[in-house]
Amino acid sequence: MVSRPKPQGTQATPGNPSMDGANAWSTYWASGALHSCAGSFAKNYDGVIGQTWAEFFRALPNGSQVLDIASGNGPLVQLMLATTPEAQTHCTCIDLASVSPRWISELLPEQQARVTFRPRTAMEQLDAGDGPFHGVISQFGVEYGKWPTMIQRLPRLLHPNARIQFICHATDSTIVAAGNAEGMHLEWLLKPAGLLETAKAMVPLMALAGTDAGRAVLGNNRAANDTRSRYDSLLSEANHRVLHLPVGDVLSEVDQHCAKAFQLAVVGDSTQAIAQINQLEAQLYASRERLAQLSAAALSEEQVTEIIGSLTSQGVYLSYQRLYDQERLLGWRIRN
Repeated sequence: MVSRPKPQGTQATPGNPSMDGANAWSTYWASGALHSCAGSFAKNYDGVIGQTWAEFFRALPNGSQVLDIASGNGPLVQLMLATTPEAQTHCTCIDLASVSPRWISELLPEQQARVTFRPRTAMEQLDAGDGPFHGVISQFGVEYGKWPTMIQRLPRLLHPNARIQFICHATDSTIVAAGNAEGMHLEWLLKPAGLLETAKAMVPLMALAGTDAGRAVLGNNRAANDTRSRYDSLLSEANHRVLHLPVGDVLSEVDQHCAKAFQLAVVGDSTQAIAQINQLEAQLYASRERLAQLSAAALSEEQVTEIIGSLTSQGVYLSYQRLYDQERLLGWRIRN
């Protein structure tokens, strides 16, 4: 059966509490992001992905029951409602994480009735009693699950003539490549004596810089000058990475966050400054965990064909193709 590397677990340290995969995503969904590609799509999925899902939803019979696997905050069901506003199609959205679909509260009651969210629900837990479903869908989600169990359970969830469509991460897609590049930046930021750790050491120095007496102390403090030199050197390296390596946005954002924290320290609020850097550090650890999961979940063509072959043996017949936006590979489109 399909094998894949597991994302390495994050070791617990005083500044880095151990975070399991679901909690890393719960933190992300709590921010209000609609989907996992917020950096690529300002609102909901559009372009090729949006068109692909619009076609799928329009082809469903009215009154269909749909299952969205690993739904996140519901971008697909939002597209379903926009594409088929007058239909009676209902979508059950499951996700292993806790989700926060705030946009649901803005819907009319009749639209809200077409959506059910089931957070903290593993796709592998579903069984015949949860169905049958006329449509089973997933956008960058189902590949995170345990395929051997899913292959056994999926047929039990399906209504006769059910439609299936999964868009999954591909190992050689531009999205995975960008995630891997950002992951390298995060490793650099979070390493011992790296930019984040050195920024924390800078906070008491910035507090001293806010007073005449403090500046006098700093002028003769070799350790303080060494810390400042190390931070300046790391900041220079970060700027070099932004200019010469892909997906350097996270480095610029960290620089801005640290600068704001230092401003707080200068005016005497070192406690809040440290709290802001700690919060930023926790967000970066969670991002690193999510990107590690993305890289581990991405499917090669060999894995896709193996999955499809196994489902065929269970009576579920699917095909696959590469999904492109112009020359950018977005992922695999798996469907019947």
